[in-house]
Amino acid sequence: MIPNETNRWKKRLVECLGGTDTSYELRIILDIIDTPDDDVFVACIDSLRGFDWDGMDSSIMESLKKKIDKLLVGASLPVKNVLENFLEKD
Repeated sequence: MIPNETNRWKKRLVECLGGTDTSYELRIILDIIDTPDDDVFVACIDSLRGFDWDGMDSSIMESLKKKIDKLLVGASLPVKNVLENFLEKD
């Protein structure tokens, strides 16, 4: 269902998630975060900042960190702040 939606739709969806820290929301965001679209990825990271990462699979975190490191190069200040804030939580 979600893979067939537009990137704009996915971005709007993840902007609405992240407030309740439920496993359902987390699964949706993690399904969407595997995207080549940088704006959708950053929106996912922004939503994930509100989640508790204790017990999260370390391979997922490593994969996210690698992509974040690539995006930090040349990122705008707001994007850089979101990405760095996410990394500080770890």
